Amino acid sequence: MKASYKWLKEYCNFDLSPEELAVKLTDLGNMVESMEKVGDDVCYEIETLYSRPDTLYHVGIARDIAALLKLELTLPELGGEGAGKDVSEWTSVEIVHRDLCPCYTGRIISGVEVGPSPEWLTKRLVAVGVAPVNNVADVTNYVMMEMGQPLHAFDYDTLEEGRIVVRRAKKGEKLITIDHVERELDSDMLVIADGKNPVAVAGVMGGLDTEVGTGTKVVLLESAHFDPLSIRRTSRWLGMESEASYRFERRIDPKGVDASSRRAARLIREVAGGEIAKGVAVVDVRRDEAREADLRHARLNLLLGMDVPMEEAEGILRRLGFEVLESSNEKVRVRAPSWRGDIEGEADLIEEVARVYGYDRVPTEPKASVRLANIPRWLRMERRTRDLLVAMGYYEANTVSLVPEDLAEVFSQWSDGKPLKVRNPVRTGEGALRKSVLASLLPIRELNQDHGAGECRLFEIGRAFLPGPRGKQPEERRMIALVDDGSYVELKGAVEELLEGLGVQERLKVEQEEASFLDEGVGGRIALCGETIGHIGKMASGLAERFGLKRAPHLCELDAEKVWGSAADKPVFEPLPMFPSMKRDLAVVISEDVTWEELREEAERASGDIVREVSFFDVYQGEELPKGKKSIAFTVVYRADDRTLSRKEAETAEERILTALKKKFQAELRSG
Repeated sequence: MKASYKWLKEYCNFDLSPEELAVKLTDLGNMVESMEKVGDDVCYEIETLYSRPDTLYHVGIARDIAALLKLELTLPELGGEGAGKDVSEWTSVEIVHRDLCPCYTGRIISGVEVGPSPEWLTKRLVAVGVAPVNNVADVTNYVMMEMGQPLHAFDYDTLEEGRIVVRRAKKGEKLITIDHVERELDSDMLVIADGKNPVAVAGVMGGLDTEVGTGTKVVLLESAHFDPLSIRRTSRWLGMESEASYRFERRIDPKGVDASSRRAARLIREVAGGEIAKGVAVVDVRRDEAREADLRHARLNLLLGMDVPMEEAEGILRRLGFEVLESSNEKVRVRAPSWRGDIEGEADLIEEVARVYGYDRVPTEPKASVRLANIPRWLRMERRTRDLLVAMGYYEANTVSLVPEDLAEVFSQWSDGKPLKVRNPVRTGEGALRKSVLASLLPIRELNQDHGAGECRLFEIGRAFLPGPRGKQPEERRMIALVDDGSYVELKGAVEELLEGLGVQERLKVEQEEASFLDEGVGGRIALCGETIGHIGKMASGLAERFGLKRAPHLCELDAEKVWGSAADKPVFEPLPMFPSMKRDLAVVISEDVTWEELREEAERASGDIVREVSFFDVYQGEELPKGKKSIAFTVVYRADDRTLSRKEAETAEERILTALKKKFQAELRSG
């Protein structure tokens, strides 16, 4: 909401500088996000709460200021009484769908001269960022910014049969709105129509053909009350939010419909001339929704933690527009004003008193006792796991535990039993409890694929439900599932980095093991200290097609309980090395049956105490190598804790490694 300093001062003659007023507005809960000088005025950008539509116009904001400073609020003069021929001789109003529009009024001003607005009106609109159009349209915008009620002016002579019908649009109807865009309407949308066609999208935007222009002589002035949900739905569907729809969505003051219409009619006559027809064309089926509530002195003091005099609290509510029905030293009963639709009970009244009385006056305790929560170990580990995976570029998914039964049966790495079924599934066709989190995560990969996502790295920490003996509850086991479109080496590296980040000291091993959901020969069982903690590999191509994936990703699922059981509660500190390291790259030709794990173990065993790391970086099989052979390239890092190594020491350690690999695997150093 943009508000003008000078405009606010018209309704509440405060003695504050623009900067001081910004502070007061913020104290009242009308957060001033910025202020900007516009000519000889100052414009405030105010953050308004969804529940406070009474702060979307100048009179509402001025009312808060007057209540705070205990000043008189000066309301705009209305007028608008007509002396011409009766409005019934000009037009009529019919509301077909009264649930969507319980009140509609139309006033006629004839003999107007449409042209530029006077300087005072133009300056006011420019100060709050509204572009002037012409004197009639500018008045409708002015009154909306002044009193909060959106209005619309029609060129009366362009209305078929000169009447208004408020109805739902007919399927296929179209309307060119004043922004020169043709809109296709839907039967769920409310429109303002004349005797034949739609002339405006109700509460959102008017039509181009009935727009007031220089040739307009008779104006039909609309002021109405629409269902907020209907306006919101229509605005979102058409993608055309306007100042009017923004206010209607937030439930404007229902009693402001006629007052705003009278105010606008008076101003149109002042700036454009003409004569106001006698009376108003109106249909109003609204019920009085007066809301009453009690404010108890004891409750007020209890919630605020201080003693607020009852006379002070009552005075604040009166200045805010509440009608006092009963009053005593113990409590006061009030009726909320029509513009405060957010008031529902005593707590709301206490909040009103507190913001005007001053939150800064609420006493604070200088010492606050702080007690650290005892967070369970599994939760700490889960958070660390999540942070590590996100840091490696994985995106977390949160899925439900129910999946189609055929997909639940695919993943049997943890249990061969039949997946458990529920009797009344929430979603049709998804009635089995998953035995693997991968069964829920893979459809998310398909969803990303269908929305144009290229490579994708996903993870989920969730529960798998492993069937137990007949009649027994399933075993619920936490799992860490990963889906990665990168290479097998990248996924395995991510798992190793995860374990290292969790403080797992033991090194994992991948042992070949057949799994129905993995391609044969790519990955297998993940072991830690001889115990199976998970499975990793490339997804079987046939299964990828079953999930609708264009290419098979790499998968991994870890038993979270076993991983976290081996993790360290606290990170182990390792001081920075005092002496430099040396790196040497080696490539050996060995039998294709030898795994990297076997090669690394032997290299580390033979290397001695100056080798700090042996890490894989490439594998090659091709025409240059004999059949049944492959080349594995790896890096060896040498470093001593007490000295700088000599080249001779590194070469000696390298010779030991190559000798050991040749003896055990008949490995040959690859040249070139």
